[in-house]
Amino acid sequence: MGGRQYCMLIFILFILLAAFGLNIVGILTDNWYEVKTTDPSLNSTTKHAWNYHYGMWRRCFDTIPEGIPITERSGKCITTYRDLIKRNEDALTNDERIKLHVSRAHVAFAIVCGAAELSALIVLLCGMWPGNCRRVLKGGLFLTTSLILFFATICGITSGICFIALRDLDQSRYAIYPDGVTSNYTWSFMIHWIGTGLCLVDSFILLCLIRRTYDDVTELGAYSAYHTM
Repeated sequence: MGGRQYCMLIFILFILLAAFGLNIVGILTDNWYEVKTTDPSLNSTTKHAWNYHYGMWRRCFDTIPEGIPITERSGKCITTYRDLIKRNEDALTNDERIKLHVSRAHVAFAIVCGAAELSALIVLLCGMWPGNCRRVLKGGLFLTTSLILFFATICGITSGICFIALRDLDQSRYAIYPDGVTSNYTWSFMIHWIGTGLCLVDSFILLCLIRRTYDDVTELGAYSAYHTM
């Protein structure tokens, strides 16, 4: 393999590591969405209840409201993942079931996205490792990794769309926010989309490398370009 392709593969690995790291940070942090009061005339109870930010697993308040059980608290945060656990859905209304399933999809697709990114990283490293993998076809390796990353991209996009749909339902259909309360997406949400975008970029670069590999064979007669080593 030429030095230029090695440099390109190092660049691809760097992007893939960045995408995986950003996705993990997005999954583990609690800053996907922020709700805050903007009306200073609101009473303290309302301010305590409507000043918070949250992610997949927890909701964190500026001042935690009274009445929340100690078992659900973690500092100024409360756990929300229990809301996604299997329950008797017959007791739920149709709107509650829709919200539950979309919430589960948001979390599940984000986790699958991270797992696919990790799989792509392992496949690429194993395929390029100068040990027992010397006869791996580069075209097949690049295509396999590209398809895994494309799958990760689709999962990341689906997770993000599910989260946006949930927030739109909160504002329009359910109208859960009282007057004097605003909401907006925050940095964990942005990080998730950046990581998803990097996956798509990596997938496209790998497809370009496949084309370059076969061009080397066709134009230069470099049949060794088929193999990783």
